[in-house]
Amino acid sequence: MKNLLLLFGTLLVLAFDMKAQTDAVPLILQKEEPYYGIGLQAGLATGSGIMFRAIIPDRFAAEATIGVITLGDYTYFSSGLEGQFRLNPNDNNRIFLLAGGGFYSKNKGLGNSFDAPWRLGIGAGYDWLFGNHNNAMLGLEIPLTVFFDDKTTIIPTPQLSFMYYFR
Repeated sequence: MKNLLLLFGTLLVLAFDMKAQTDAVPLILQKEEPYYGIGLQAGLATGSGIMFRAIIPDRFAAEATIGVITLGDYTYFSSGLEGQFRLNPNDNNRIFLLAGGGFYSKNKGLGNSFDAPWRLGIGAGYDWLFGNHNNAMLGLEIPLTVFFDDKTTIIPTPQLSFMYYFR
C-alpha cells in the first residue's frame, strides 16, 4: 500500500510543470476542437483489444475498447469504457486520472468460465507522445481493479496501450 501511495504521489508531483520557461506546445495539444485516436490496449480493468479515444483538449477524454480472439476451443471477449481527467498541460506526455469498467468472457460453447467477469478500475495513467507532430502514443495505466465475485478482490493491474491520433 505504501508503494501505491508513493506512485500516486509521484504522479501528482510530475503533473505540475515546474519549468522556468514554457515550451511550445505541439500541434496535437493545441487543437481547440476534440481529436480522436485508434489503437490497441491490453489490460484487466477496462478491456483488451481495439481502442478508440476521443479527447476534449482542455482536460477530459473518453475511451472504448473491444476485443475478441479465439485460441483453440476457447473464445475470449472483452469490452470496456473509461473516462480520463488530464492533470498536466505538458507537450510530450499526458498524466491523468482514470475511472472505468469492463466485461471479460472466456467461452467454450455456452457460458462464461471467468469467476469475475465484471471489473471496475480507478487509478492513474501516463501517455508518452512521439512521432511527427506527436501523433503516436505509448501508454501505461495502473488502476486499482475491483474483481466482482463471491468475494470482492481489489488489486493493481497494469494496462498497456499504443495509439495513433488523427488531427
